[in-house]
Amino acid sequence: MSDMVELARTPAELEVPATLGALGDIAAFVLRLAGRAGLGKEPAYRIRLAVDELATNIVMHGYRGGDGRITVRGRSGPGRVQISIADSAPAFDPVEGCLPPAPGFPPSGAGSADSASTWR
Repeated sequence: MSDMVELARTPAELEVPATLGALGDIAAFVLRLAGRAGLGKEPAYRIRLAVDELATNIVMHGYRGGDGRITVRGRSGPGRVQISIADSAPAFDPVEGCLPPAPGFPPSGAGSADSASTWR
């Protein structure tokens, strides 16, 4: 059986209010998936941290303290975890209102994260 078939056989879903208080539930959900996949301590920590950052950004910058929901879907198989996060918050543009970089200076900035990724 292929890993992707095994991955598809173990779906899970969590829906929580978009509040900072729900981040612990999201972290526990992700760590359960990582445990089911047999991931080690370091990979489990990294995936939990990545999902925590995404969920925190949804709460703080998407809903901005307003009402809303976050849905976290996950699948796990031997050595693999796949997580997707969905929300219905208004789109957030991180550069809205920022000045363009000064001439002759390259822009610095943060990277981006894909909210539907697979970790091994």
